[in-house]
Amino acid sequence: MIAHFPESPMREPYQSYINERAANLAATLNELVGETNLQLCPRAILDTERYFDDSSALIYGCVVDRLEDGEKSALYLADDDHCNGTVVWQTECGLDYAQQIIQAGNQVRLKDPRESDGRGQVTASTLQEVKAALQDHPSLETNGMVVMPHLVEVTDRVSIGRIRLGPLGTYAYIGREFVTRRNESDVYAGADLAVVNNATTEGLKTAADQLGIDPKSIDLARGALLGFEKLALHVGRVSVDILSGRVDNGDTILTVVDLTPRIGNNTPPEVEAIKALRDNGAQGHVAHVRCRLHYDPTDSNPPAGVRYIDTNSLIATTTVTDLASVRTHYS
Repeated sequence: MIAHFPESPMREPYQSYINERAANLAATLNELVGETNLQLCPRAILDTERYFDDSSALIYGCVVDRLEDGEKSALYLADDDHCNGTVVWQTECGLDYAQQIIQAGNQVRLKDPRESDGRGQVTASTLQEVKAALQDHPSLETNGMVVMPHLVEVTDRVSIGRIRLGPLGTYAYIGREFVTRRNESDVYAGADLAVVNNATTEGLKTAADQLGIDPKSIDLARGALLGFEKLALHVGRVSVDILSGRVDNGDTILTVVDLTPRIGNNTPPEVEAIKALRDNGAQGHVAHVRCRLHYDPTDSNPPAGVRYIDTNSLIATTTVTDLASVRTHYS
């Protein structure tokens, strides 16, 4: 049995999108897991929120001691070598850190750690604006606020994750994400991922090479994921987002910016890739897969592929494009 639990209260149409995606993920995963129980987690869950009692049940997501440990602020709790920024719980601390950023000639980015997909973020140019953003944050003392330099130009968006499916194996992926402009905000538009069975570093380096991604991203992701895994009670599926770009003073930055300890936008392509690897017995291979979100289905034809969301306001498609040998492409 596959259960999507717990329910995440979302306003429409997002709740319908999430429910449809979960139903289609369950249909695909059911072919892989058979009689094994599996819980799809729309957020990091508490141990008391496990849907199944049996210890063999798979968790497609993460189990944490506190819900706050599943937010992006968790990236900063172990060390900050992989993150260009910090998390603060008091206005004074936020102002002190922001002052260093402003004195270096940069703007400040403030992010609500509970939000995702670019929501809950503010850019500030002065300490007065930073102070206002911190004081307006409704849960600063409990959830904190991420403070980091603002990127005036983003040159690459990379996602790296791990998926543990018990007897079905462990997988890792690396990929490039794309955004599009909608309602005056940047929103997720899809990704080109490469999924590796056995989650080998060699396989990730192969995939990075094939996708033209800076291999330094792998080391950053490894550090961030290791720090989170020490914090979490159980890790079944987790990923981090990495941005590279330029700040106001001309410096370039490569930094981890987000944590996804749950199913998310990249889960349909990663699941389709895992299925392709298993269906073809492709040990030592990388599966390349494309995911695209189409926000105006009535205006033009959406890209081809398996539809994980199929509505009159959003279509999300996934297509496996290639199975490549690790040894062929990387030594």
